This record gives sequence, C-alpha cells and structure tokens, in this order.
Amino acid sequence: MQNSPDVVTQEILDEIKNVDFGCAFIGNECIGMRKRAQTRLKQIGKICCRACAHNVGYLGIKEEDLPKEYLPYHDSKLGFWRENVGCNLPREMRSRKCNIYTCRDSEVSDADRATLLHLEATT
Repeated sequence: MQNSPDVVTQEILDEIKNVDFGCAFIGNECIGMRKRAQTRLKQIGKICCRACAHNVGYLGIKEEDLPKEYLPYHDSKLGFWRENVGCNLPREMRSRKCNIYTCRDSEVSDADRATLLHLEATT
C-alpha cells in the first residue's frame, strides 16, 4: 500500500493538479532537449529528466534503499525513465523537485509557470 504524501507535498500536488507541464517525448528524447539541440541553445534550461534516467531521480536515496512501493516503477538500468513517457512514477510518489520542475522549453502557460516558480521559491 502506498504511503500518503506529507502535508507540504500534498499542498504542492493540490496546486499543480491542473498544470499542463507540456512534457512530450519522442522515443527516449525530451522534445524540449531536441529543440535546444536544433537551435544550439544547449545551455538554456536544466536537463532534468535525462539525469533521472540513470539514477533514482531526486528522491535522495540509493537504489538499494527504495521503499517496496517504488519497486514496480523502477528498473536498475533505466531508473524511473520510460521511452515515450519520461518519468513513470505517479505524481504523488515523485520528489517535490520533480513535481514543481518545468523546463524553459515546455508548453506550460505563463500562469502555470508563475505558480511553479512560486512553489519552487517557497519549498
């Protein structure tokens, strides 16, 4: 059975429930990263999801310490990353950082981006 998120994480989940993050993937590649490569703007925006593909994301724990409820979502070679999907963890199981992250190339609205930036500044 999955643990309930802590109070702060639940507040973040409530704030972001209607945010369209605009995440889209072609195979194993984020469309935002593809745009940066095509326009030679590789330095703009952080590369969040690619780093997550090779570790345990931003949970701050080692792979061997994963709680049992995370194991069905985790692969020792891919982490939580899945082709054409990106992170396969349900939002309530992701770290706070993952729940408020939006890359500069995403299609998130200006209002949603402001919400996410505010959450980032206050958590």
